[in-house]
Amino acid sequence: MNRKLRWLHPLLVFLLVLSSVLPYAASAKAAVNDVTVTVGSVTGKPGDIVEVPVSIDAPLEDITYYTIALNYDAANLEYVGVIDDRSELMGMLMEDENPGDGSDTFTWFIGTEQTITTSGSLFTLKLKINSNSDIKTYPISIDTDNSSLFGLYDMVNAAYNDGSVAVKSASTTNSVKWTAGTVSAVPGETVSVPVSISNLTKDIAAYGLTLTYDMSKLEAVDVTPVYGNASETCNETSDEGCFQSNFDNSAGTVSTIWVDSSGGDRPLTADYTGTLFTINFNVKESTSVGDTIISFDESASSDAWDPDFNPVIGTFTSGKITVVPTYTVTYDSNGSTGTVPTDDTKYKKDAAVTVKGNTGGLTKTGYTFAGWNTEANGTGASYAANDPFTIEAADVVLYAQWEANSYTVTFSGTKLSDATVSHGEKVDKPADPSKSGSIFGGWYADAEFDAEFDFTKEIISDTVIYAKWTVNEYKVTFNGTDLSDASITHGGKVTKPADPEKAGSTFGGWYADADFRNRI
Repeated sequence: MNRKLRWLHPLLVFLLVLSSVLPYAASAKAAVNDVTVTVGSVTGKPGDIVEVPVSIDAPLEDITYYTIALNYDAANLEYVGVIDDRSELMGMLMEDENPGDGSDTFTWFIGTEQTITTSGSLFTLKLKINSNSDIKTYPISIDTDNSSLFGLYDMVNAAYNDGSVAVKSASTTNSVKWTAGTVSAVPGETVSVPVSISNLTKDIAAYGLTLTYDMSKLEAVDVTPVYGNASETCNETSDEGCFQSNFDNSAGTVSTIWVDSSGGDRPLTADYTGTLFTINFNVKESTSVGDTIISFDESASSDAWDPDFNPVIGTFTSGKITVVPTYTVTYDSNGSTGTVPTDDTKYKKDAAVTVKGNTGGLTKTGYTFAGWNTEANGTGASYAANDPFTIEAADVVLYAQWEANSYTVTFSGTKLSDATVSHGEKVDKPADPSKSGSIFGGWYADAEFDAEFDFTKEIISDTVIYAKWTVNEYKVTFNGTDLSDASITHGGKVTKPADPEKAGSTFGGWYADADFRNRI
């Protein structure tokens, strides 16, 4: 078993805890001094030109003048130049007479009465890493005896923090690629961002990664390992090593540490490609549409080591949470009564929507509910309950569709066929019917023939229209007698009268013709 990492686990745990308390330590330090000057720490490969910022925190006094002397290894770090990061103040930044000898002094004077009042970089030192430089960290220290800052009236009490240039191997034989994932979300949604590893050419026995995010837009919720044991009982028997993490939403950082708890016998190998852990972020409701970057802190806060504790050079690909517009689905009763369904979901473009049914009991007199349509008049896309559709980049309104009820209109007293009429429509008045032995007397709304039917009236239920008939009446004459005429309705029968008498004649019967051929 490799013994070089026996002490690594507690060291990394210490670093993780330390990262959480550094902001408080910095606050305490600033309370003692008027200003703190800090040289940045950067990384690079042999042949790279790196930029090292020299910064201050918010000064308690206006700065009118400074001299900062820096010492570095000029044999491995070649001086390229300096950039005045406060050039907008119109001051004057000067190098010493022999810049690049590894002991350089930079002096700045106030310009047009604009003093330095804010935190940030004062100047940036550009250095080129010698192509033959060893793979190690080269310090850049501040010569405090020859460095000073002045306010409006006297010297400002300052504290100083040194920096460094960490030279990493340019070889691809000992490298790894770290990638933060890209996801989309809507305000208020919690999404999972994966952090993955790939292109691993050297076994990794430990890594430490710090990711940063905009805490005004995102809030870290939790960190979940995909590879590694995050339990408090993790020990040297854990097959996937031990994983620890913390996040600070006030600083916008997530820090993670993993170590092969066996001491280097079970490292991460090139066979493993994929997600190491995920970070759940809640997208704040106030976050506007656009990209929120999740980046790696590429300083010493993000590093990896092989089982012999050699650094494994990493390349880093930032991720992002793309906050996309949201769209709504609204239901419209379309002239009916009752309660429309509600859908409070905020949909992304291309999201799947399941159409709701008539859950609120919408009703419309004379009509039957017939689903939903994207147009009130039914000319758009039609959907039934539980139908799916994909939302486009627009809000959607679904209008209730109503199918008119059909009613039967019967023409009583005739041989006419029944008519089928939709709710609210009018029935066509038919031509006057005929009936043998009767005269048509019009159309009526009742069987008693009290009210004529109004054909301009809308049909709202099954309807019977009554035909009125007047039966024909006929006169029966008893020709050749003194008998009075008889009145008989169509289809009726005349009563045979008693045989009549006539002087000097004998009655011979009743006939239907004057020729006495058809006896009745």
